[in-house]
Amino acid sequence: TAYQGLVYWPTPLEFGVALGVVALGFLVFFLGLKLLPLRPAGDE
Repeated sequence: TAYQGLVYWPTPLEFGVALGVVALGFLVFFLGLKLLPLRPAGDE
């Protein structure tokens, strides 16, 4: 094929976007841990 031997490497912009998506996922996860009631109501 025409692209044999070439290795794809993301640009810094693509790395930034991917990092932002991962960071947003962590943010939503930890906000959920902090704000959502994960224990039964009477179990303080």
